[in-house]
Amino acid sequence: RYIDFSSGIAVVNTGHRHPKVIEAVKAQLDRFTHTCHQVVPYESYVHLAERLNGLLPGKFGKKTVFVTTGAEAVENAIKIARNATGRQAVIAFSGGFHGRTFMGMALTGKVVPYKVGFG
Repeated sequence: RYIDFSSGIAVVNTGHRHPKVIEAVKAQLDRFTHTCHQVVPYESYVHLAERLNGLLPGKFGKKTVFVTTGAEAVENAIKIARNATGRQAVIAFSGGFHGRTFMGMALTGKVVPYKVGFG
């Protein structure tokens, strides 16, 4: 019996209905359910960002940003790289998929179905 043909969004790393994930979701629901971190930096959001920053090697200021889509992650990574290097060019692999935003489509090598009708 097949449960998930595409590895599933948000379950790729843990598997479908992993008990630890179910318990974490239940615990979170008991605390609060508004999870839009772009509005307010919730305690759990700040704690996770600090933990991730602590895992990175090097003695320099570190920041973490959470985004909601892969395309948003790609675009922010490019903005950060451009700002850090002062360079504007971006190299993308042919056949890669980088999202459905205009920048994501520009970087995506596969025309069908992602770029059809967009010039």
